[in-house]
Amino acid sequence: MAMETPAEVYCCRRLKRFVLSFKAEHARVPNIGDKLSSFC
Repeated sequence: MAMETPAEVYCCRRLKRFVLSFKAEHARVPNIGDKLSSFC
């Protein structure tokens, strides 16, 4: 596993939090949250 800089780790946490809220808002759109979360 590659080493992540603190900025990348922070960005990834923000992205994951965004994905969770995005999934909640777009629950009827299948797999879109999974596609977003695959970036991390």
